[in-house]
Amino acid sequence: MKQGYSLVEAIAVIALVAIVSTLVLANYGTSRDQQRMKKTTTDALSALREAQGYALAGSTGTAFGNGQTFGYGVQFTSSNPTYLLYADKNNNDRYDNAVTDTLIETRTFDQNVLPSVVGNCSASVTVADIVFRPPHPTTVATKTLPLPVTPCTTMCINFLYPNGTQISKVTVSTTSGLIQSQEQNASQLGVCP
Repeated sequence: MKQGYSLVEAIAVIALVAIVSTLVLANYGTSRDQQRMKKTTTDALSALREAQGYALAGSTGTAFGNGQTFGYGVQFTSSNPTYLLYADKNNNDRYDNAVTDTLIETRTFDQNVLPSVVGNCSASVTVADIVFRPPHPTTVATKTLPLPVTPCTTMCINFLYPNGTQISKVTVSTTSGLIQSQEQNASQLGVCP
């Protein structure tokens, strides 16, 4: 009866461990990128639904001291990780500044995932505002920059996966108020239905 392992058995075990380790490490980066994209998409959806929820609740300006009813919105800027949740106090369907509107919160996406904003109203959207007006709420999507300010019936916030082959798209429809997300091929990056 012999004790221990033969050289062939030891090499086979080492080879098996090396193969499994390679597979795990190769998929680690991919799964980390997928988790980053899911979190970024969830953050965008959450901000939009929070603004929509304020409008559905019929939140008024009493928290800001005047009792006025106004819309709530989110402003996205292409290639900028910062986005704004705000109360549209002057009811012009966009965030102007902290004097005429009330900034509720400035939020930031993951620095490695930048949004690309596309509307069906214009091929070029630098800044987009999506506002929900009570009491229904009515949904308004506006291309704020470049000028002129243009209303859109659909606004898309796209996030390109680091591998460059896939996007996560958040779509807001002004006709139905529907907010949804989906993953698509990167060739759909500049497309907003």
